[in-house]
Amino acid sequence: MSRPPHGLIRARVIPPLVLSALVVLLAFAAPSSPSPSRLSPRQVHVAASARANPLIAPRWGTFSGTGGWTWDPVYQAYQKATGERRLLLKRIATRPLVHWFGSWVPVDKITTLTREYIAAMTHNGKYPNTLVQIAAFGMKPWEGAACGHTYTSAELTRYRNWINGLARGLGSAHVAMILQPDLPFATCSAHEATPLAAFNYAARRLSQQPNTTTYIDVGAADWPSVTRAVHLLRAAGVRYTRGFALNATHYDSIVHQVGFGAEVAARLYQAGIKNKHFVISTAQNGRPFGYHQYQGPDFNRAAVCASRTARRCATLGIPPTTNVADSRLNLPARTASTARRLVDAYLWIGRPWLNDRNFDLDLNRALGLARTTPFG
Repeated sequence: MSRPPHGLIRARVIPPLVLSALVVLLAFAAPSSPSPSRLSPRQVHVAASARANPLIAPRWGTFSGTGGWTWDPVYQAYQKATGERRLLLKRIATRPLVHWFGSWVPVDKITTLTREYIAAMTHNGKYPNTLVQIAAFGMKPWEGAACGHTYTSAELTRYRNWINGLARGLGSAHVAMILQPDLPFATCSAHEATPLAAFNYAARRLSQQPNTTTYIDVGAADWPSVTRAVHLLRAAGVRYTRGFALNATHYDSIVHQVGFGAEVAARLYQAGIKNKHFVISTAQNGRPFGYHQYQGPDFNRAAVCASRTARRCATLGIPPTTNVADSRLNLPARTASTARRLVDAYLWIGRPWLNDRNFDLDLNRALGLARTTPFG
């Protein structure tokens, strides 16, 4: 996913007339649903952050080709591979992965496809308590295409309907939901309040599902600032969710993410939004580096490590786990203590082995990521 220079992430002052127009637009696009204050605790997980870690489940769903589901190219490649190639691909294909449902899924298909995916993860309901991991990436346009864009009522209505369809598909399944990766792109739209209000609705709607745990993606420790992250999360409805997600499309370190996330959680607490937790993507930060440290031509497709001793390159990080302070990870004592208190899990949210343009498997890249990981 593309990212703008940090200079694009800045506060915008909306003139009163424009703000009034936005209110009218959002009222037209707003879904017919009860206000947050009228939703019962069962419908909106306002108190979710106070309970035990909801991601600790009997089993985490991994793709196994069941249910006719064929949208996992890395697993298909693993099934066909032999020898060393099969062993390497196993390091990716057999992990619990976050599957992205994006704007490329039509509104009239999202409910059915979500149900099919959940059926595949739960072996057609044989294991109903399986944790299924999904990223909702439904806003269109997004990423760089959102910069300078003014969202129309039709686009907002489409997003609302897409989210409603996704929620229906989730049903009562146990789901870890990552809402709108790269949330800071809202800042570079023509009027950031518009997409943020749409995400606020999504946070409320998805959290109405009885067993869905939602985390709003807010970038990473190297993008944006803590102040900006807190502003974005508040506007996007973090109060209705378990918390937020970090590092989905970046490569920064666990130490930085834990420290950044703790600051964000503390600032939210000061603002009256208490007890928020977070998850961190470790899909590609086995040899971490920050946004400004990368010297290659394309940060989105950072060069894969050439060896296990290479530095500041992309490779698989800590495998998905809720044991975030495991002594075998050799985290600094302060980081481990903070992670134990605030981090629900390390997840593989990003898919660095896929081609950014068409989401096909980049086989050579996948093999390189698996070959050089320090967590093999």
